[in-house]
This record gives sequence, structure tokens and C-alpha cells, in this order.
Amino acid sequence: DAGPLDVYVDGSLVLIGIRFADTSGNVVLRGGEHTFAVVPTGGAAEAAIASGTIAIRGDTLAYAALLGTLDSASVGLFEVDVRPLDQGTARFRIISGVPDVDAITPIFSGGDALSEPLGFGDASQYASIEAGTYDLDLLETASGVPLLTLPQTPFAEGTTTDLILVGQVSDGSLTALVEPVQ
Repeated sequence: DAGPLDVYVDGSLVLIGIRFADTSGNVVLRGGEHTFAVVPTGGAAEAAIASGTIAIRGDTLAYAALLGTLDSASVGLFEVDVRPLDQGTARFRIISGVPDVDAITPIFSGGDALSEPLGFGDASQYASIEAGTYDLDLLETASGVPLLTLPQTPFAEGTTTDLILVGQVSDGSLTALVEPVQ
């Protein structure tokens, strides 16, 4: 556990005290390249657990997610699909931030795979489904062993949702953040 974290963008403090599995409000950035640093709360940028540059197109809705562990943190930038949805449908994807499993295969419980296997930092393509509540399973690809079950996962009509897998299998902290992003 990294404890509370602060986020700097272009040298300015934009988020304070974010914790594991927290989500923040929107931070609006103009298109172009931006530097970032994620530091323990109160720390200097030189103490960053993750830092680098992100490039954002001018008309893009995207968000950054801190993935991994304190010792090997990385930031993924994920564009959001903002195209209109047909009536009665929802859109979702799955992002794997699980560093201690080679690949995860998401499936509808008792059904077919929802995407190709996802490695650390991978995101599935968005899929449109009939709006409703679904049971999902996340399997270790190599063995087929269930790692996490997400019963009664809601996908509201007209909503784009990201399921972000965070934590580790080895220490039992694996969980999913169900985040409506639009």
C-alpha cells in the first residue's frame, strides 16, 4: 500500500491524498504533452513512484490510471469512447492493472470470453451490450482458475463504463473498480 499520494501535472499539484483504488474528479488538460509525477503525499517530485510524459489530443476525453505496485508503478492513459450509443445499450471495457498474473481472461459467467487475454496495462476494446446487470468472471488465462467474480455488475443505458482491475492475486487485494466514465 502506497498510502496517500499526490499528483503533479506540469509541475503543479492537481490531486492531494489519493489512495489505492480511489478515483478523483476530473482534471482538465489541454491537448499536447504534459509531465506528471505521482509522489507520496507531501513528497517532492524527485520522490516520485511514477513519472513521465503523457500526450493528449485536443479533442480527447481520457483519464490516467496509476497501475502496479509501489515498487513498480506505472501510469496508463486510456481514451474514452464518446460516440453515441443506440437506445437500450451500454458500452464497457476492462483494463488490467494486475501485475502478478501473466494474463486475465474476462468472461460472462458461464459464457464466452469478453476479450482477448489481458496482460498488465492492457485494455480491451469497448463492447456494446444490452443495458442491464451481468455476472462477470475474471480467469487466469493459463489455468482457467477464477481470480475474481463480479456478480450483478450494472451497465446503465447510454453509459460507458470501465472496469479497472487493481491489486494483486498474491496478497488477496485483487478487486475491480466499476467506473462509469460517460
